[in-house]
Amino acid sequence: MRPLLPFLGLLLAACPSPDSGRDSLPAGDSGETASPVFGWPPYEAGPGWTATDHGYGTGGAWADIDGDGALDLVVSYGNDMEPGPLAVHSTRAGALSPAADWVSAVAAYHGHLAVGDVDGDGWTDVVVARFLGAVGFDEPGGVSLYLNQGGQLPDEPTWESEEGFYCFSVALGDIDNDGDLDLAAATGEPYRHDAEPDLLFLNEGGVFAEPPAWQSAEPTWSMDVAFLDANLDGALDLAFARRGAPHAVHLNTGTGLPEAAPSLLAEGDSFEGNSLDFGDVDGDGWPDLAVTDNQQLGGPGTVRVFTGPDFTLAWETAAPEADYSAVALADLDADDDLDLAVGAWWGAVTAYRNAAGLEPQPSWVAEDDAVVAEVFALHDVGGEDAREVEVRGPGPLLPLPRPCQVVSTSVDGAVGDGFFSAPTEAELTVGCRVSPALDLLVTDWTRGTGNIVFTHRAAEP
Repeated sequence: MRPLLPFLGLLLAACPSPDSGRDSLPAGDSGETASPVFGWPPYEAGPGWTATDHGYGTGGAWADIDGDGALDLVVSYGNDMEPGPLAVHSTRAGALSPAADWVSAVAAYHGHLAVGDVDGDGWTDVVVARFLGAVGFDEPGGVSLYLNQGGQLPDEPTWESEEGFYCFSVALGDIDNDGDLDLAAATGEPYRHDAEPDLLFLNEGGVFAEPPAWQSAEPTWSMDVAFLDANLDGALDLAFARRGAPHAVHLNTGTGLPEAAPSLLAEGDSFEGNSLDFGDVDGDGWPDLAVTDNQQLGGPGTVRVFTGPDFTLAWETAAPEADYSAVALADLDADDDLDLAVGAWWGAVTAYRNAAGLEPQPSWVAEDDAVVAEVFALHDVGGEDAREVEVRGPGPLLPLPRPCQVVSTSVDGAVGDGFFSAPTEAELTVGCRVSPALDLLVTDWTRGTGNIVFTHRAAEP
């Protein structure tokens, strides 16, 4: 396998357990040292790390920006409150810097962000949504791309979308299986403006081509988006968390573009989606969707899990209505099934254990009940329990453990959130660094407090 040079430190946020994809791992892997045993709850009640920088923290992801092999923390500030910068906290000797080591010169009403090697030079780049324009609600935002310049992000965006649109979330994935990362944008501003069609920009020669190659047939208010292989056909599809309409999956037509109309709709009624994540919660091999439905604009104020392949409603919170926001599916206790982490605006971060199914009530609750959580991202910051595994399978699309820090690939290709792609049907091999002890980042847009990380508890003796 070829190492990624410089080291492509890309951690893919929130996830099935590293071992849930063990059938993809090479024969003989069972001979390695057994993983440590972790109990429940996965975290102490208080965070183990708090940023000293303050602002309206919104987007967040782990990525090796400087190429030293350690994953750094990338955060976007702004939301709809006030313009804020993009910032990077470096990780050195297993410790994360409380103060940002780099801050962009440009401030914007930033939404969520995504990380990946957009131009194929081996360095991790950052794409960030701009929810609003420079003057706030009266002007649409768009998307900004910061291309990594040999271990340093530029002070200003390398590229920005030409046409303005309200955009709160972005995702990177290789939807046409040509070996580079394409850009999906969740669009619409639900407070004051009409719905807009969701967008897809194809990567052509390391840049996003305009106008967008695809847009949804119907205008929506979409607040989050993810690439996933919903029907397991080896081509990426798009999932959107929507407001005022059922959460939707647009299946790949086989031409490298999704169907314009929703192919699959989440079961149920009353939708006000804020965030989504995907993974196989029930262990049947099909990806499922976990979606937070906020109550701020009259939504149901619940968290729901829709199981594939038809995305039928299988579980929802029994708690009172809340402004639910951040969500992540992750194996938090290393027992080979996916647990559920949930955040809310002005509420406590919680986790629901999967014990032959998700529990009806959270069995871990953080002590602070006033966090305004927006995004979760998981990573073993100290790395004491991390190990390397190989994942093998036929191209062009190879599913990876989530989260997975890709350290080598057998051919050149694209690393997206949970997938490696290359334009070949030959066998692909990817070296992944995974860990059963995932620390939990929470971006917090409470103005006077910093973003936080809950440190995973040590293994049981």
